Amino acid sequence: MGYQAETEDTQFVKTGQQVKIENDTYIIIVSGDANGDGTLDIIDLVRMKKQLVELEHYDEAFIKAMDINENGEFDIADIAKTKKILVGIE
Repeated sequence: MGYQAETEDTQFVKTGQQVKIENDTYIIIVSGDANGDGTLDIIDLVRMKKQLVELEHYDEAFIKAMDINENGEFDIADIAKTKKILVGIE
């Protein structure tokens, strides 16, 4: 269970991808996509838990993607919401 973002040409939009528009470069953030594969799944949940207990440290774009409740910070509430999404409650 989960979701994924796609472009019209069926390539996945992934956290960490860069888009260049004229002279500006933007980094894509897909909510919940903590591993950069364009999906929200159990692997993302594992990475979130590792980040929370400081077993691993990820780049800023991935930490922003982990903030699934979009309150401006990544915390245990994001993990709880991710679990609900993955089991289909939310």
